[in-house]
Amino acid sequence: WLEMNKKATALYPNPMSDVLHIKGDNIVKVAIFNTFGQEVMAVENRNEIDVTSLLNGLYFIKTTNSNGNATINKVVKK
Repeated sequence: WLEMNKKATALYPNPMSDVLHIKGDNIVKVAIFNTFGQEVMAVENRNEIDVTSLLNGLYFIKTTNSNGNATINKVVKK
């Protein structure tokens, strides 16, 4: 499971500033959470997200693929 989890999703650049790119197999939903666990943004069926409206800081990115498997990664907004 860990091996699949590691290669499942790539997020770049990190730190991000204006656009976050998502690379992964069959990603259907991306949700961005702040450090309080609040969802601050969510998109479906996109591989680029405009993050200019987010405040600088640490965020958790939850990606969900078409099989319902989720991966969580940390990124920094500068």
